[in-house]
Amino acid sequence: MTITVLEPYKRYGIASQLLQQAIEDCMKERKVSKMTLHVQSTNEAALKFYEKNGFDVKEHLLDYYTDLEVKDCYVLEKQIVIPAEEKQ
Repeated sequence: MTITVLEPYKRYGIASQLLQQAIEDCMKERKVSKMTLHVQSTNEAALKFYEKNGFDVKEHLLDYYTDLEVKDCYVLEKQIVIPAEEKQ
């Protein structure tokens, strides 16, 4: 899945809402214990966005992308915590 917001609509919280909905959907399914994603290493805005939303950088991969000019990426991860009352 890719989250992209057109430039005129950025800074309205749309991407955060989309991400939060994806996290909630994963929690409802109870099959997901963590979310993992990759971000191009030069995309500082995306890195800040995901870190603000609870993702941690886990790895730096060299030459990950084959069709992009900047080929390196960071792998980020977020643990999904299901509230105890929902686990039953």
